[in-house]
Amino acid sequence: MTIAQNKALQELWSEYGLEFGLQVIDLEQVFGIPIDGMPAARPAYVLEIGFGMGDSLFESMREFPDTRFLGIEVHGPGVGHLMKLAASKRLPNLRVYRHDVIEVLKYCIADNCLDVVQIFFPDPWPKKKHHKRRLINSDFIRLVSNKLKARGILHLATDWPSYAQQMRELVTSSNLYDVLEEGRARPQTKYERRAINLGHSIVDLVYKKAPS
Repeated sequence: MTIAQNKALQELWSEYGLEFGLQVIDLEQVFGIPIDGMPAARPAYVLEIGFGMGDSLFESMREFPDTRFLGIEVHGPGVGHLMKLAASKRLPNLRVYRHDVIEVLKYCIADNCLDVVQIFFPDPWPKKKHHKRRLINSDFIRLVSNKLKARGILHLATDWPSYAQQMRELVTSSNLYDVLEEGRARPQTKYERRAINLGHSIVDLVYKKAPS
């Protein structure tokens, strides 16, 4: 962790950070910024899981200042870096958890409150014996569905073909989502640029929560 990242963690946490607790948060109260007049087609609340250093999330925050972005990341340098970027542009539309994503989803996020959940390039755990450690599994797919609003979007991206196939199978077999054929634009991540330079193909999987 750099000195600047550590300083951001210490000085900006009170503005952007959320402490984990065993209670559901009120998103409107947490962000404290009005949503009146926001275009209906623009997501109100976007959750990004595992944002890494946060550069692509920062670009989204700048492009859509009326959208509220909630990030979950355990990597301290990345959290500090993102908060430093947000503060440099005085962006108010970010809140961050530095905690385990499963616990945050289970205990802190209300059902039917998120417009988008996005997970870009989660750890593929490429060795077969480690596949059980992958974040995307059947229980996780169901948990995310519970947190999405009606017709909310789940957006996954990976450069590992086997993981992409596993994601497709898990989401399809859950019967909780419909495929969103037209896809969804997003900023390119630092990891993605490296993967492309290595000759990897990028797979984006975009779904809408099916009507219950």
